[in-house]
Amino acid sequence: MIQNQDQLSYSQAKFKVVYLSVSFLILFTAYSSTQNIIGVLFKEQGYEQLGFTSLIFLYFSFAISTLFVNRIIKKYSYKTIFSLSSIGYTLLNISGIWVTVCKQEEKIGICSNQLIYSITFIFSALCGISASTIWVAQGVYIDQLSSQIPQHKGSLYGLFWSIFLVNNIISCIMSAVIINFRKPFDFFIVTSSLGIIATIFFTFIPQPTNKQEEPHQVRNLRCEKDLSKKEQLKKIFKLIISKETRSLMVFTCFSGVIMSFCSGFLSELVEDSIGVEQIKKELESQKLSLVCICLGFFEVLSGIVSHKLGDKISPNKLASFSSLVSLFAIMLSFVGLISHNFFFCFLIGASWGFSDGLFENLMSIIASKRFGGSVFIFQAIIFIQNIGFCFSQLLFTMLESQPIYVYPMIVNVIALITNVSLQFEEKNDHQQSYVKLDQEYSLLPEKYDISEKDTDESEGLGNLITPDFMESRL
Repeated sequence: MIQNQDQLSYSQAKFKVVYLSVSFLILFTAYSSTQNIIGVLFKEQGYEQLGFTSLIFLYFSFAISTLFVNRIIKKYSYKTIFSLSSIGYTLLNISGIWVTVCKQEEKIGICSNQLIYSITFIFSALCGISASTIWVAQGVYIDQLSSQIPQHKGSLYGLFWSIFLVNNIISCIMSAVIINFRKPFDFFIVTSSLGIIATIFFTFIPQPTNKQEEPHQVRNLRCEKDLSKKEQLKKIFKLIISKETRSLMVFTCFSGVIMSFCSGFLSELVEDSIGVEQIKKELESQKLSLVCICLGFFEVLSGIVSHKLGDKISPNKLASFSSLVSLFAIMLSFVGLISHNFFFCFLIGASWGFSDGLFENLMSIIASKRFGGSVFIFQAIIFIQNIGFCFSQLLFTMLESQPIYVYPMIVNVIALITNVSLQFEEKNDHQQSYVKLDQEYSLLPEKYDISEKDTDESEGLGNLITPDFMESRL
């Protein structure tokens, strides 16, 4: 009877995860397409650094605003958070419409350079703020879904990422078609329309719980109540520097570096592999699109692997494996630089894509399984991931005048540090189990008891984890 009930709960949870992931798929097909070629398109319109600078604004605001989303997640329903956040993403595409329309107009009034730059930066910042709310809410939403079936937690997160990451394949195909066959204005119209469709999907998203209580009351179990902004920041940064989260934060930071590597240095590898100057401009965008499609395919494959193995193998072991895959990807990158062979770009894209997909999924699984899905842990990992991305992007920009192999050498050092950190964590894996995050963010002995007051939902649990999460580490 219990087994049948668990199976029913799992089936219902899978449906909700599929609905969520399809909504994300639509929204991020639009966003990823824009992110892939916004620099090229804006440059064609006469704005050399506007695309790159707008992404810096976006990810910087993403990182900072992540620190302050606790009260938003606590106060509003998932339907409200997801819908409004998707509108923020659409604003980035709308700014693209503005830029392309003004190319043909005189640079005065609403088409003046000052106004275009200001609007683009403001919309990019709003997109970054929306990113913070939608991604923290996504992590808590799936964690709440799986709270009654913790044995399927890894499977549910893997299911989300395996569907969601398909957006990388579709967005690369869209980018390739637009670059070669359509006008930039058409591109931004299509991506803006997809964003509106995603917003409609989000307005009908099912609540993660079937209980009669208000949705935000359930979610409050993973939020700290009545904390000032200063106290929230203190808790988040204490969590970030905690000994117990050290390996997770290193892992998360390197995930941001991988994102940056795939979005920046991969194009350098493709350009270097072409080799003939006069045909570079014609071939580079086409070949880069093919490599990105390959990368996206292996990201989806990594999501499927996580879905199948997320509840069967320790997350730490999978994390160690993913760091080894990234080291293999770096090795292939060096081989590609030496050989100048375009074929290696596919192998490089495949290995980086597989690694990136594993990193993204495992961050959520570890945060949920080990730290009980607290809003604070999701805030912390998203903040650190964006710091890693911004650091890597700035580093890549600063090293443009240096030999091409310098940047991957630095990434290799970061990958080695990540691997060592995970190996050390795995050695201690059998000695620890989990605990409430508000008790100095520490791990306690196996026999720690949760008092009746701690588990009484009517009293409110702040950011405490539930008894289901007190099981020994998987």
